[in-house]
Amino acid sequence: MATYCSEVTPSPLVTELAATLPPGRALDLASGAGRHAQWLAERGWEVTACDISGEMAARAGEKAAGRADVHVADMRALPVYGEFDLITCLDDAINHLLDPEDVVDALAGMRDNLAPGGLVAFDVNTPVAYRAAACDAVIEDDDSLAVWRGSGGCLTAPGGEVEVVVEVFTRADGDLWARRRSRQRHRHYPLAELCELVEAAGLRVVALRGQWPGAVLDADVDEERHPKAVFLLAKGGVT
Repeated sequence: MATYCSEVTPSPLVTELAATLPPGRALDLASGAGRHAQWLAERGWEVTACDISGEMAARAGEKAAGRADVHVADMRALPVYGEFDLITCLDDAINHLLDPEDVVDALAGMRDNLAPGGLVAFDVNTPVAYRAAACDAVIEDDDSLAVWRGSGGCLTAPGGEVEVVVEVFTRADGDLWARRRSRQRHRHYPLAELCELVEAAGLRVVALRGQWPGAVLDADVDEERHPKAVFLLAKGGVT
């Protein structure tokens, strides 16, 4: 489960797409602290990023250091910022939308921002991820530590909701640490349902892949084996 992730290392999907696509215009939704926006900008992409949190948008703007156009926006009511060759919505942001109609609204906003021939990329958690996350854990790297409290958030049935509490500690000055605490609700979306929501938003599935821990992508996905599913979308119809 990717609710807590490195603020530096990009998703393997982003690195793969950037290696195969020529740099163009990219829109990064639910951008968080801006790790993907920064990474793409450093590789020649013209990047726009947005997040519903003003705090996260400010951090993304600082990290991008003027190389990305950063906005505060709710992806359920996404403004049209332009026509983008690549739109990313990663780190299980879709699972934070608890109503299927919100998912359709978010995807429709992506469609309205998508250039002809462009791609939308998003990932979601499978039941495997929620089973693994239904425990307490500590995750750390050189400059941050996250306490994951998921023991009360077991997924009881496909399409159900879970709740986890995440406390993130980041190194401040010397021996001091800054603490952020968030209570997060997730909804699991079976892949068949998501395919229907994609179609309702006027998009079509180009590829559906599985992702393993350790940033390994498979060509196909199995909801009972892979903890993440990765969608690649294009505008509806044949291109």
